[in-house]
Amino acid sequence: MFTSAIAQVIGAGKEFTYRATSNNNIRVMTNEKTSYTALKKYLDETGKRYQTFQPRDERPYRVVIKGLHYSTEIEDIKAALRSQGHVARDVRNLVNKSKKQRYCIFFVNLKPASNNKEAFNIKTICHSVVTVEPPLKFDDVVQCYRCQRFGHTKRYCRLEERCVKCGGDHASNTCDKGKNDPALCLFLQGMSSL
Repeated sequence: MFTSAIAQVIGAGKEFTYRATSNNNIRVMTNEKTSYTALKKYLDETGKRYQTFQPRDERPYRVVIKGLHYSTEIEDIKAALRSQGHVARDVRNLVNKSKKQRYCIFFVNLKPASNNKEAFNIKTICHSVVTVEPPLKFDDVVQCYRCQRFGHTKRYCRLEERCVKCGGDHASNTCDKGKNDPALCLFLQGMSSL
């Protein structure tokens, strides 16, 4: 049975549970990071198709910095945060693409740390008075741009690629279907009215 195979991969005595899903797949939940890593490595090495999520301890702590001029250099922002005890993995300036306008708002992903909540107490960055807030929560359902399924993202997806344009087993960016050709709905298997 597959449970003994999983136990062999993650190591003897390591705890895990699984659940059968309605689409004839299984969901495996491990109790330890080492078990998760070993199982993921095995699936990658054997070419198995799977989808996973970012482990909680690797998820960035997200904050929004308002009031900092958009021309402020990203490296200067990272250095200012570092001097106040926070390590920024990623800093992005909010841009309205249609208007080609940059805003005085920055999205920051902090490295997970015990002092992350103290980031909301920061009052100045690069000599500018700022407000640090949590990002707004949206109830949007995420969609994977690799397999086109819902509930996960392409970064942690190893399922078969599906083209959103024609429904083929290839990436959408490699599809030769024309822009004016009608799209195929992957879920209804018919022509889309979009």
